[in-house]
This record gives sequence, structure tokens and C-alpha cells, in this order.
Amino acid sequence: MISFWVWALLVVAALVVVGLLGLRLWRSAVALGRELSVAGRLADRLSGVGAPALEPVVPGVVGDPELLAAARRTRVELRDRRTGRRHARAALAIGRWREHGLD
Repeated sequence: MISFWVWALLVVAALVVVGLLGLRLWRSAVALGRELSVAGRLADRLSGVGAPALEPVVPGVVGDPELLAAARRTRVELRDRRTGRRHARAALAIGRWREHGLD
């Protein structure tokens, strides 16, 4: 007779746990729906904002030589700027190391 009550208690406890998990899942789904609604409205607002999309420039061997030269100059300029920033960061780090005597 005691085993009946133990099993009944286990079944009731399992139903309560399933109910609580279902409630949490429902609340999460509702919150996700609200967030998606806000994201959709924001996307609608932002769809008309911003610069027009530029066509990708892919100069190649058969492309325009002037366009290819301009792309190379831009690439070299960007690389030089990145190198300068990297060297500046390294100089700052080395300066901090030297302040602490970590030559």
C-alpha cells in the first residue's frame, strides 16, 4: 500500500515539474516573440536609412588598368595605416613594460 502512495507522489511531482517547465517555455516563447517584433520594427525603420549600397569592385587581369592601379594604391594605403597603428600600439606597450622594469 505504501508503494502506491510513493508512486502516486512521484507521478504528481513529475506532472508539477512538467507543468513548470511548460510554463517557463511558454513565457520564453512569448518574450522571444516580443523581441522579434521589436527587431522587425527596428529593421523597418532602418531599411531606408544609410548610404546606398556600392557595387563591389573586383579588378582583375582583364579589368580596367586604371581601376586596378587605384585598388592597389588603396590597398597599400590601408596596409600602411594598419602598420602605423600596430607600431604605435607596440610602442605604447613597450613603454609600459619599461616603466615597470620589464625590458
